[in-house]
Amino acid sequence: MAPEYCANHDNNSDSRVNCVNKVPIFNHLTHEEMQEIAQVAQSKSYEKGERLNLSRASADTLFIIHKGSMKIYRLSESGREQVVRILKPGDFMGELSLFGGGTQNSYAEALEPTELCRILGRDLKELLKQFPEIAIKILEEFSQRLERAEAFMEQIGQQSVDQRLADNLLKMAQNVEENRDGESTIILPMSKGDLASMIGTSQETLSRKLSEFRDRGWLELNGQREIRILDKKALKNLQKE
Repeated sequence: MAPEYCANHDNNSDSRVNCVNKVPIFNHLTHEEMQEIAQVAQSKSYEKGERLNLSRASADTLFIIHKGSMKIYRLSESGREQVVRILKPGDFMGELSLFGGGTQNSYAEALEPTELCRILGRDLKELLKQFPEIAIKILEEFSQRLERAEAFMEQIGQQSVDQRLADNLLKMAQNVEENRDGESTIILPMSKGDLASMIGTSQETLSRKLSEFRDRGWLELNGQREIRILDKKALKNLQKE
C-alpha cells in the first residue's frame, strides 16, 4: 500500500503541504518547493498514550507534529522518566539521528490523538543538497535547544522549586488572554507528573507547592489540569527572590 501524504490525505497539493509549512525549517521555502517536500512526507497516526521508541523507530527519520501533541522523555538507568520537552504542531524530532547523533533511551508519547509526518533520512538528505537553507534552519533549532537546556540547568542550580514553578506558570499564561481583572486561566498541556518532571521535582512536591500557592491566594485549581492565575505580581516577585 502506498504511504499516505501528510495533511488531508487527498490529491490536492495545497492540502499536502499543510504539514510542511508549519515547520520553521521549511516555512521559508516557496510554495512550489514545499510541494516537492510534501511529496516525500508520509503520515502516521497515534492514539493518546501510544509511544514511539526513538532509539529504534526513528533511525534516520525526521518526524514532524502535524496535529496533536507529544512529550519527549528519557529514562534513567533506574527507570525514572525525565520529560525533555512537549512537541506541538510544527515541532519536529528525530533529527539527531540524521546527523550521526544518538537518540538512546529517548521516547515520544502522544498526549492526545496525534498525527505525525515523517521524512526518511535519505529523502531529507537529498532535500538538504537541493535546499541548503534547510540545514541552516536546523542548526538554528539546535542552537535554540542548547540554549534552553543550559537555561534549565541554570534554573535547577540557582532557583527553588517555588521559583521554577512560578516561572513555568507565567510562561504558560503568556499564551492565553487575561480577563478584565488581569487573571489568566491555563490548561496544562501535560499531566502534573510530566510538569513535575519538566521542572525537576516530584509529583508530590509539585502538588504541595500548587496547594501552597492556592492557599496564598495566588491561583485557583480546577480539576486536574485547569489553573486560574489570580495574582501574577506575586508569582513575578517570587521569581526575583
